[in-house]
Amino acid sequence: INSQEINGIVTYSTYRNKNNIKNIEPIKNLTLFDKKIKKEIKQLRLSLVFSRNKSSFTCIEPMHKDQAEKRVHFIAKILQKVYPSYYTNKTQYIEEKDLGGEVFLIKNKIDINDWTLVNEKKKIGRYTCYKATRDYSFINSKGNKKTNKQIVWYTLEIPIHFGPKNFVGFPGLVLKVEDGSLVYEAIKIILNHKEGVELKKPPKGKEISQEEYDKIQEESSITIRREMKKRKNEK
Repeated sequence: INSQEINGIVTYSTYRNKNNIKNIEPIKNLTLFDKKIKKEIKQLRLSLVFSRNKSSFTCIEPMHKDQAEKRVHFIAKILQKVYPSYYTNKTQYIEEKDLGGEVFLIKNKIDINDWTLVNEKKKIGRYTCYKATRDYSFINSKGNKKTNKQIVWYTLEIPIHFGPKNFVGFPGLVLKVEDGSLVYEAIKIILNHKEGVELKKPPKGKEISQEEYDKIQEESSITIRREMKKRKNEK
C-alpha cells in the first residue's frame, strides 16, 4: 500500500489476558455490577481514524437507555483504560484528559527508543505483523511503582506509524497491543475510502506537557485528601 495516498478506519476490541491479571486494581463496590461490566467490556469498540499524516483514536460511544447503563459503560472504559481520546501527527501525540471539569491537552513527542523491535512475526487477520516489546514502569493509584510488560504487533503492509492510544511511532500500523493484562486488538480494517475520512479534532483545552499535568494532578489529589480529612474531623 502506498502511504502517500492512504487513509482508513480501524476498529479494535479490548479484553483482559487471563494469564496476566496480577496488576488489575479493584474498584470498590464492583461486585453488584460484575456481570454487566464484563458484558459491557466485551461490547466496547475503539476507533482509529487516520490519513497519511494524522490520526484520532477514541472509544465509540453507544446509545444508552438510562443512567445505570451509562455508569456501567463508564466503569468498563475505566477498567480498560480507554476513557481519553488521542490525536497524533508526524511528530507528537496529544492525550485529552478531564480533571475537575477542566479539559487538558497533554502533548508528548513520539519516541520508541525504549522499545525493542524483535525478529518475530505472526498473522493477525490477513496481515503479517512484527513484534516490539518494552518494560514500562509507572506509579499506580496507591503510589506504588509497578512495571508492565508491553508488546505491540505492527504490520509493514500498512506503512503508517499510528495505533491505539499512545502506541504510535512504529514502522507500520499497530494491530495489537498487550499492556500487562490489557489487550487491544484490531477486528476490522477499512482502507482508502473514496470520500476520504473525517478525523476527530482535539477540543478546546489547556495545552500542557506530561510533567505539568502530573504536577497539577498531584496537587489536586493532595487538595482532595485534605478536604476529606477535614470533613471527617468535623463529623
